[in-house]
Amino acid sequence: MQPQPQSDRRPATAFVVFLICMAAYFSLRNCQKGLNPPPADPTTPAGPSAPDGATGASTDVEAPPSVPATSGVELDENIVVDTATYRARFSNRGAVLVELLLKKFFRESGDEADAAKRDDPAHWLPVIAPHDPTAATFRLKHNSRANGAATLPLEQINWKFDRSNIDGGERLVFQIDDGAGHHFEKHFRFARDGYFFDVELQFSGTTADAAQGTSSYGLVAAGGIWDERNSPFAKAPAAAITSDDVDELQLIDAAALDDGPESRGFLREELRPFFGVRSNFFGFVMAPDVATIGYIDSVTCTRLPDPFRFDHERAKLLSGRAELSGEETAKLREQSLTNVRAEPYLKVAFPSAGAAPLALRFTAFAGPRTSEAMAGPDGESFHVLYEIEYGGTTFRWVNRLLLGWMKILAGLTGNWGVAIILLTLTVKTLLFPLNRLQSRTMEQFQKKMKLLQPKIDELKKQHKNNQQKQNAAQQALMREHKVRPPIFGCLILFLQMPVWYGLFQIMSSAPALRHAPFIGWIHDLSAPDVVPLPFQLPFIGELHLLPILMVVAWLVQNRMMPKATDPQQAQMQKMMNLFPFIFGFMLYKYAAGQSLYMVVNSLLGMLQMKFLRVTPTN
Repeated sequence: MQPQPQSDRRPATAFVVFLICMAAYFSLRNCQKGLNPPPADPTTPAGPSAPDGATGASTDVEAPPSVPATSGVELDENIVVDTATYRARFSNRGAVLVELLLKKFFRESGDEADAAKRDDPAHWLPVIAPHDPTAATFRLKHNSRANGAATLPLEQINWKFDRSNIDGGERLVFQIDDGAGHHFEKHFRFARDGYFFDVELQFSGTTADAAQGTSSYGLVAAGGIWDERNSPFAKAPAAAITSDDVDELQLIDAAALDDGPESRGFLREELRPFFGVRSNFFGFVMAPDVATIGYIDSVTCTRLPDPFRFDHERAKLLSGRAELSGEETAKLREQSLTNVRAEPYLKVAFPSAGAAPLALRFTAFAGPRTSEAMAGPDGESFHVLYEIEYGGTTFRWVNRLLLGWMKILAGLTGNWGVAIILLTLTVKTLLFPLNRLQSRTMEQFQKKMKLLQPKIDELKKQHKNNQQKQNAAQQALMREHKVRPPIFGCLILFLQMPVWYGLFQIMSSAPALRHAPFIGWIHDLSAPDVVPLPFQLPFIGELHLLPILMVVAWLVQNRMMPKATDPQQAQMQKMMNLFPFIFGFMLYKYAAGQSLYMVVNSLLGMLQMKFLRVTPTN
């Protein structure tokens, strides 16, 4: 009987270790996503802890009165700016942005292919959308704890506004006097195309006797973002704040804010810092210009109720019923505190009357987190917003290379599913020389081991009661005859690991894959595939076919492996047969693109085993 060399266990062992690490990683992520914040009414914003304007802690005031101040200006909540990429809707109540629609992205998969829906704003994607009044984007609030009482609440009154065409776009100007000798203006400049726009705040004195000391104001840089978690593995909305390291971001989601708002520094070396919020595929962030940075104390992050998530889940639970039970409603309220707002605190020294106003300027980005959307000089400071998704700085280039190659393949074929198949074929082709060398080396190794078989049998008889001495003697015999086990199996495995891990990251965070269809029932490669059935399956709900095919393919491939004669390796093979079921269960609701890659990878592996005859017969 020909012995199985000990080294044959190394690829299997390494693969098992890799699978265990991946299992731990995804289990930890699922545990983190399962943490729910305490209950709160989604129609009433979660109030922050004790305010402190000096430290940048949130300073929300009590709910606005039922009849807010108007300063003699008529309310207008439908001030619309249209560009090639945006539809922005402002309200002069507080001079805030209440809705920002992306015209080239859509709420539901398949809307892109429907001409009527492409032209209907009801189907355009809202990067932000109306939330409670304290979370409206660009809301400027007087910090009463730091400044004392204000004559007029800036966020509750109707500002005067004007609009005009400028070179290459449109400008909105809102302005108000607070009745205490201070004048405020908000300027918004939109280009005709692109995902950037300019924001400018102006502060000036209007009377000679107005107090000109330093004041503090909270500015909502982003009041939540469209939450698009299409699988348990997708990332929750989070505040995105730069740090000292230009290649890293501080990401703070709602689960991290269970104990109340948090204030963070945002300074950054070399590039302009920014702050805002980001979701799975999109971002809404602001970068102050160099002269403005010194006027910002810190950035405060506060969790928000998400009315869209609440309404969506409520509609699913109703299912023909008139109303939910109190317990069900309370549970939904608890689950709805999933969004985040970012709020920098500004230190404003008002100029004296007649002097030039203090102007604080920002560049805002609102759009998909891609290199194409952030192209040009305006986007240089924001690149980390998409690069962070590609892992640590050491291996980030691998993930970017994978996505870049898939983009080329998708451009050639017109289908991202085909691109994933071709990517799998590319990886297999690149590793083919190593696999062929592994096959030949293994064949030579097996022949040499067959020649040593009689001596190995003698060693087994000599040390039949001492397995350790038996193994040591066998290793010495192999060294004497220069018989070395092949190492390419381990090398091939470890070369594939960055690809597997990179695809796990890319499939659920690359905007290019969002709503990317493949064939038949697979309408979105970034989400689980759903086979349309008129009923729900017991225990698992919707039927996701690709993960099931992935398990079947893994099992068939495992059965094609040669049967191990060594007891330890035979036990390892039994364990390997369990892992397809374990990972099939864990990844049942993961992105369809990942399952597609695994299915194709297994099919190509079977063909390769047949072609190369990795384990030759005697």
